Amino acid sequence: MNAKNKSFTCGKIGYALVLVVVALVLALSGCGSKSPSAAPASVQQGSTQSSRANGVGSTATPGIDVSASAESTLNKVPAAKNVQKATLGSSNTAGDVVQKPQPKAGSSASVKKTPQSSSSKKSASSSISKSSKKPSVSRKSTCTLRIECSVLLNNMNKLDKNKRSYVPASGTILSTRKVTISKGDSVFDVLTRTARAAGIPVESTTSPIYGSSYVEGINNLYEFDAGPSSGWNYAVNGSTASYGSSQYKVKNGDSIVWEYKL
Repeated sequence: MNAKNKSFTCGKIGYALVLVVVALVLALSGCGSKSPSAAPASVQQGSTQSSRANGVGSTATPGIDVSASAESTLNKVPAAKNVQKATLGSSNTAGDVVQKPQPKAGSSASVKKTPQSSSSKKSASSSISKSSKKPSVSRKSTCTLRIECSVLLNNMNKLDKNKRSYVPASGTILSTRKVTISKGDSVFDVLTRTARAAGIPVESTTSPIYGSSYVEGINNLYEFDAGPSSGWNYAVNGSTASYGSSQYKVKNGDSIVWEYKL
């Protein structure tokens, strides 16, 4: 082979080697451009899987398909885990977290009612029932009554011998007694009713002209038994009245004293 043919053959071989090198470079550059794009695809698929697993309806990044294996993996995730993940927070998109809504400070959900114990309820209901069932007590009017003949103790000589046995040693025929009175009761009514209950005889006369009753004798001691001016008089609250006992109306708290006078 001559020198011209050798140089031509070498040129072809060198040109072929250049083409091979260029092809290798292009092939290597193509592999390098595909490998970086694969990572975002996996990230997007992972975020899509997590969002589906958490129950959040997020949309996958356009242009990236989820593989069938990823779909089957998502279908195998238990529902309980989905609920738990959705409660704690799920990824909607890359870097976004859905927070669980918190109740407002003034809402009824944040207010806790303290239950009342059964004993407190029973005590409260019993106190209410007792207060409602308590009957109203009407106060009754009262007065006091006392019957005295102590003046005769020092004047027994003026008294008829047959009457001296009716004079008590203390001079008191009826000690102070509290008496219940009704509306319209007179001094005479209080005397006759109380003396009758105590077994003490009372003698009286009624004057149709004056419309009043006159007390003649108490405990068998009568007027004029110890002298021409002797007899029974009454006093209310320490004051002697100037009219008949049947006309004097008794009031609540009055103090009545019947006393034999000489």
